[in-house]
Amino acid sequence: MGRPKTTEFKTKAQYDYWYISQKKERISFVMDKGTKDRIKLAADKTGQNSSEFIREAIEEKLFKCGIPKQIVVEDQEQKQDN
Repeated sequence: MGRPKTTEFKTKAQYDYWYISQKKERISFVMDKGTKDRIKLAADKTGQNSSEFIREAIEEKLFKCGIPKQIVVEDQEQKQDN
């Protein structure tokens, strides 16, 4: 499915839901109690929200492991072609 025109959605919330379902993935994980508060404090210190802070931390770790974003994009494109 290609990108629909924004006029095809009755509300911005419907468009946002469609966009997220097409372009994003959710990851859920469990951490020790208190970790969420520590993340929030660190994010506040850097001027980010918790989600931005976590995403940036994960991207930094992936980069250090030698796994650039481009590999993931190429793999997804190959899956769509099949």
